[in-house]
Amino acid sequence: MKNELYPFIKEAITSTGESVLLIGCGIGPVAEFVAELTTRFAQWSVPLETRDEPFLLDFYLARELKRDVPEQVIVLGATIKAELSHGCSGGVIGDPHMESRSINLYTEVLREGLCLAGLPGGPGLVFLGQEADGVVLMEIAEKLDRKNGGQILRRLAEEAVELGISFLLGVADGSGDREGAVLLMDGARIEVLQFLKEKG
Repeated sequence: MKNELYPFIKEAITSTGESVLLIGCGIGPVAEFVAELTTRFAQWSVPLETRDEPFLLDFYLARELKRDVPEQVIVLGATIKAELSHGCSGGVIGDPHMESRSINLYTEVLREGLCLAGLPGGPGLVFLGQEADGVVLMEIAEKLDRKNGGQILRRLAEEAVELGISFLLGVADGSGDREGAVLLMDGARIEVLQFLKEKG
């Protein structure tokens, strides 16, 4: 029998003013951890060298997410709106107790019947279902404009429902030329947080 999942979705602001959208779930109550995580990000600042190295933004974001994570938290993700000189970055999701790495395969199996699916440059999804469902979702994602994170995550949630998936967490890159977002779908509950497009 699988454990009950306790999902969360939250916004934090770093010490230097960047918005970070957080998402995840645990196999036990996570409210205390989420409060600690939000406070921690309020004291964190994006290292300056990430501006010219998009990969480093994901690296530092994942490293901060994974600090002091209780065992009952089984998925953590985040997207950040930070300045980049080129490319896109700033979105991570996965099991915080596993080694961090860039997504280069469509899918992998996580704990508690969850699967991870993603593409380089996003989006990244964790869902309750089969690996084959992740392949289908990523084939759809490849055909979509991935610059608008909220739009693509909503579309993938619709497709997930068609596949019989009732639980999904999603992250879309938030830095560079991307409009980041996170999505939580748990049964009929669907919540999306996304960065507002800057007027220019």
